[in-house]
Amino acid sequence: MKPVTSDPVQIILNRTYRPTLSILGCQGIPSLENAGSLLRPSTSLRLSVRLPPTVDCNLAAEKLVEALTRDPPYGAHIEIKHPIDKGSGWKQNNLESWLKQALDSAGQNFFGTDCLFYNRGGSIPFLNLLGAEFPSAQFMVAGPASTDSNTHSANENFRIDYMKKILCCVSEVLYHHGRQIKTT
Repeated sequence: MKPVTSDPVQIILNRTYRPTLSILGCQGIPSLENAGSLLRPSTSLRLSVRLPPTVDCNLAAEKLVEALTRDPPYGAHIEIKHPIDKGSGWKQNNLESWLKQALDSAGQNFFGTDCLFYNRGGSIPFLNLLGAEFPSAQFMVAGPASTDSNTHSANENFRIDYMKKILCCVSEVLYHHGRQIKTT
């Protein structure tokens, strides 16, 4: 397998501002060893949709159900059996200058470069809830995922040395935040 594109801009758009539909599990489809040409009595799928952070999850869920149940092929019956778990995504406000400077300082001190923004996690509904509750707050969202961490897989892992650097960066930014509070 290869990525759908090699254009870095399109890659970033694909994982941040374009929706994705994934099949997380299925039931009722025979294994390869038992497959044959037959009609199955039922097939069940567990789907996951990642939405751009600016899309309302309730409207998206309504439109998804409409699309899945409208005119199914061969007279099939489509039923949504479980309540849909949903949450709207989140988009960071522009960073205040003190926070950008603190992030760059921490990045230089522990990674040898200014802070790099990876634009992941916008579909985490908890961040949207915090952002709605505290609309003027500045957020620093960091995770221990490195290029080889296998995030959200059965063998998910993270590198201890990388995690230590992340924790040091968080500590430095908190230090700068404390100084910011004293001066305001």
